[in-house]
Amino acid sequence: MISLGPNEVGSCLGHRSLPRRALPGRRGPLGLGEPGASLVQAERSASTWQGTAWQGAVAEARAHLVRAEGDRAAADRLLAEAASLFELAGQPLDAQRCLDAVDP
Repeated sequence: MISLGPNEVGSCLGHRSLPRRALPGRRGPLGLGEPGASLVQAERSASTWQGTAWQGAVAEARAHLVRAEGDRAAADRLLAEAASLFELAGQPLDAQRCLDAVDP
């Protein structure tokens, strides 16, 4: 885990310092090990960088975990939430990916 100074939070330097597997919007596994543990780490990052794509990435990750547990309705609600959060963060491609993943 990296430690950022108070002037680095939300800065480009802070974002470049993050491990590549932890970046929001990145496709693929949440990380190595237990998915729930990776989600906890992502939630911490989301709380650090409010108003960024992190919140959408966390909602999208939750949706995939919930869908894997068999709750399609909850997954669809989380994907719609993620799409909205990605739109607010200025990430229209990520938003569209979430909308495309909603079951018809």
